Amino acid sequence: MTSQVIDLLTQNLIQLTAINKQYGIELHSIMSNLSEQKNRTEVLEVKFDALIGGSDYCTVRGYCKLNEIRISEREARNLGTKAGKICRQKSYETGKVPDERHGQVNSYPIEVLDEVMELYKNKTQ
Repeated sequence: MTSQVIDLLTQNLIQLTAINKQYGIELHSIMSNLSEQKNRTEVLEVKFDALIGGSDYCTVRGYCKLNEIRISEREARNLGTKAGKICRQKSYETGKVPDERHGQVNSYPIEVLDEVMELYKNKTQ
């Protein structure tokens, strides 16, 4: 009798393990899809903001999102500093954009961000 109970419990455990594994795979797939949708939404928000603003200006983070460039907060800050320096050298104006993390961040002409990112890419290669 006890061997039958043990066999039954073992079978149930095997079935539960298989179900748990399947749910884990499905959960991983859902989380991956959710992360992808979040990234797409962020890119669309940046594009929408650019369209509404109708300008050739963008923030460092927005530029990187649009161009699928992964950078850290520290790198974004450094690139913004470089973009600001180039703007001052060329007498270009910068803008201010509301930011939920920092209150306000600067926006720079796209051509300046292109230049800064080219320097960044060459430095990291």
